[in-house]
Order: sequence, then structure tokens, then C-alpha cells
Amino acid sequence: MESQSVSLQSRYAPRACAQCRGSKKKCDKLLPSCSRCVRLGIYCSFDERPETPELGTETKLNEVFRRLDAIEAQVFRTERTRASPPPATQLPHTSNSETSGAQNWQLNPALLQPSYIQMILQMNLIKLTEESGISIHEVTQKYFQTIHNWMPMISKEHFLGAMENHPLPDPHSTISILLYALYLVTSCPEDDVTSTEQSRLYLIVKYQYSLLLSLGESSIELIQAGVLIALYEHVQCIPHRAYVTIGNCVRMANLIGFHNSSLYRCVGANVLVEEKIRTWRAIVMVNRYINIGSLEAPMTLSGGLLDAPLANPNPLFSAYNACYVDPLARLVDLPSENDSPNFRLEAEATELLGHVLEFVCESHKLETIDYQKVMKLDRSLKVLLLPRQDRPDDSLYSQFCGGLATYLCSVIVLHSFWVQKSKDVTLAAFDEHPTLKEWIYLTGGLSKRLMETIARDVPDPNALPPSIVSAIFHAAMGLSLLSNLSPGTDFDPAARPALLELLQYLSQRWRLAKKYLDVLQTWA
Repeated sequence: MESQSVSLQSRYAPRACAQCRGSKKKCDKLLPSCSRCVRLGIYCSFDERPETPELGTETKLNEVFRRLDAIEAQVFRTERTRASPPPATQLPHTSNSETSGAQNWQLNPALLQPSYIQMILQMNLIKLTEESGISIHEVTQKYFQTIHNWMPMISKEHFLGAMENHPLPDPHSTISILLYALYLVTSCPEDDVTSTEQSRLYLIVKYQYSLLLSLGESSIELIQAGVLIALYEHVQCIPHRAYVTIGNCVRMANLIGFHNSSLYRCVGANVLVEEKIRTWRAIVMVNRYINIGSLEAPMTLSGGLLDAPLANPNPLFSAYNACYVDPLARLVDLPSENDSPNFRLEAEATELLGHVLEFVCESHKLETIDYQKVMKLDRSLKVLLLPRQDRPDDSLYSQFCGGLATYLCSVIVLHSFWVQKSKDVTLAAFDEHPTLKEWIYLTGGLSKRLMETIARDVPDPNALPPSIVSAIFHAAMGLSLLSNLSPGTDFDPAARPALLELLQYLSQRWRLAKKYLDVLQTWA
């Protein structure tokens, strides 16, 4: 039997012949020529080496990590065994790096090529997500269920399609840094660090982003990543870095031409053009959120948003003499799966917020302010805010995402600033308009209703725009301001607790809310 078995094995090759493998045809491996080659009358050749199993993805990744570790060890190895020269001895000046040992401590510029950086980005991202027990798919799904609802700057259709076709991002594309930013902005702050600036995840993402920003080419993914990083820095209370990060996004967007008015007038605009428009609007929105925290600081973006101003559909803006362009005007005509009314409403609200912030920045050093400008801004806010209070078809959560929180923040900041600058003037001048007290009561009432909704649904705070934190804080500060101006006035006792309760909930996720809560509790 053994001799028969050996005889049969000797008649068959261990693997298919080269001709069948090349044609991707089935081969019977019969020696000396397979049946297919004999039938076709072609030469048949066999590779006598046994077929090795194909390496799996995990094995390939481990091999890549091993090689990267070897490269880093070679680059950063120091001459530990070399004896230190005597203090009086001077090192000889030489251009030969081998004699001076420079190769042992200088970074090889070849390792800073964008393609190499992208490969490191991709590998580190996989390692980070594996350590945290979350997949890239879960990260993107979480983002599109929260922040994307009120700031849909990323084309969901194209992004998810690219991820579905290529589970691992192309090492030569900038989508890896965008995935980093999605992971960062949807993650919870670490409890074991005293500040977000010391967060391991934040430091990794910001370092990789800064490296690409310095050495890579500007791209829409790099800009979108910067917008999300700036948003994270704002809500996690790193305002100085957020200010610089969003400024870099403006520069890159200008370089690529996002601000060019011809982009918004192009006929038959495609999804890429729409994504540029939405990304530019997202830059403006995040810039306004950042500036709420520093009312006296100049905005990165101010005045007209595009090269050539277009007619504004809202006549109240021209009454304020504010010439600006609505880059969302063409979004109605653009085909997209992202047509969310909340985006347009939030964009309109941040535009008015920008005018309020510009007015405050221009007037904070003046002894008296222009009352007419205050009234024009107040009328604009009233016309656009009041319809947002009652949208029967939308949930309260959707209303806050649709500009309600940002409008409340704008009107409370405006009225508080006016009251501070006009302490000798009674509030009777605003009898024909909503007073600061009424806006604060409205914010308190909405905060209470929102907490009731949160208690039932337990939603992710990222589903709300960050302006809600500033609206609550300025409403509570406005109550303190009114109490100081009118010590005997009886204010709504339920307003302040409702504001603090919502701020307490948001502080579990956003350090900015925790900072404001500490300030309010200190002043209580």
C-alpha cells in the first residue's frame, strides 16, 4: 500500500502549473504535463517548491510594526558607550557626519516624507482603536449620529462608500487624519489627567495633524480634520489652541479657494463642490463658537465671507449695514444626502452671532455704545429667534440643533453687554422688545424641558452645538447682573437651578461646561 501511495504522489505536482495559474484555470497537477496543457497543446511547467499559505492581515500588520520599530530604533539610537570628552576639549569642526556621529542623533529627512507619515498615521490609528476596543466603523457611525446632524460638512455618502471599499485608508491619502479627528471629537475626556492638554489621545492626534499641516499638501480632509480638532479644543477648554487651529483652517481653505465666490455660482455643482461649501460654513460656525469665550478678541473671520458680496435675503442685515454673503444660498439646489434644515438654521444663527460678537468687540472700549445698532441687532435676533421657539414637528433637541441655542446665546450676550454699558439707564427702554430677564427665563425654561428629554432618552451631548453651553452660562451670569442692579427685584427662583442642572449634565462630557459651572458656583 505504501508503495502505491508513493507512486500516486509522484504522479502529481504539489501545486498547479504556471500556465493554469496564469490563466486562473483549474489544474489537475498531473505530471509531467497537466491534462489542460496537453489538450491545448501548450508547454506545461511546474514549480517544484511547495505552496506556502498566504499571510493574514494581522500577520502583515505585525510585520509592518516590527519594521517600524526597527527603523525608529535605528534613527533615535544614541552613542551610549562613547566616553564623554574632557571639559576643555573642543569637538573638531567637520562636514563629515560620520566622524562627528551626527547620523546617530539627527532625524533622517526621508522619514518626514508625507507618504511615510501617512503610513505611520494609518498603523497608529489601527493600534489606537484596537486598544480602546472600538472599530473605525463604530467611530464613524457615532460621528454621523451626533455632530454630523448639525454640522454636516463631510459627504456621508462618499466617506462611507470609500470606507466600505477600502477598510483600511489609502496610505497616500489624508483620510487617516480625518479618521483621527473623528475619533478624538467623539471620545470622552480622560479622567486620569488634570487637563485635556495632557490627554494621550489629544496629544497624538494634534501631533500627527501638526506634522501633516507643516509637511503635507492642503486638502479638504486636512481642513475638515482641523475644524473638528478646533471644535474639540473649544469644548474641552483649550481656547488658545482652538483659536490657532481654526485660523490654520481658514488659511488652507483660502489657499484651495473655498472662499471664492465663483465656487458658489457654478452651474451643475457636484457633491465635491457642496462639500467645500459646507466645510467653509463649518469653519465660520466653529470660529463663532470659539469667539464667544473671548468677547473682546478679534475674530479669525469677520466682515464679508467671500470675495464678491451677493444680495442678502434678510433685509434686517442691510439695516445693520452688515454686508455679508450667505454661502448656503446654493445648498437648496445641490443634490445631497445631507440636506438637513438644522444646518441652514444653525448657520444663520452663527452668522448673526458673528455680528453680535463684532459689535461687542468694537464697542467694549467705548464709554457709550451705539443704541441704534443695538436695536437693529435686537430686531434681527427677535425676528429669527421667535419662530425657533415653537417648531411643533421637531423635538426640543432638534430645535436646539437648529439655531435655538445659538440665537439665545446671541441675544443674551447682546442684552447683557448693553446693560453693563448702560448701568445708569433703566430697562424700560426695552419695553417694546424682549428684555434680558425674559430671555433668561426662556433659556431656563427650555433648559428644564431639555433635561426632562435627556432623562428619558439619554442622548449624546455631541448631538448639541456647543453654543448651548455659552447660552446657559451667559444666562446665569445675566441673572447675577440683574440681581446686582436691582437687589430688591424678585426673580424666578427656578431659572438658575434649571440652568445649573443642564450645565452639570454637559460637564460630564465637555470641560468647558465644567469650567463655567465652577465659575457660577464660586459666585453663588
